[in-house]
Amino acid sequence: MISGGDFNRSVVVRFNAGGEVTIKQNFVGQDAEGYMRATMIVNGNIPSIPQDAKIQVDDYSEDFTRSAPGMRK
Repeated sequence: MISGGDFNRSVVVRFNAGGEVTIKQNFVGQDAEGYMRATMIVNGNIPSIPQDAKIQVDDYSEDFTRSAPGMRK
């Protein structure tokens, strides 16, 4: 159960082949069904990808811990 408050996160992704994308996320609690509500803004440029290319993204997870009141790392 989430106990209120907002969680904001900004990420910059840089590609080896050139290009950079900024992702800004704002998590604002739960909806009526208990799912996390969030907004996300993605801006930037990605490298050219051939039409028949296959892209594979490995599974990813991230853990956050409380480092101080109101702070997560």
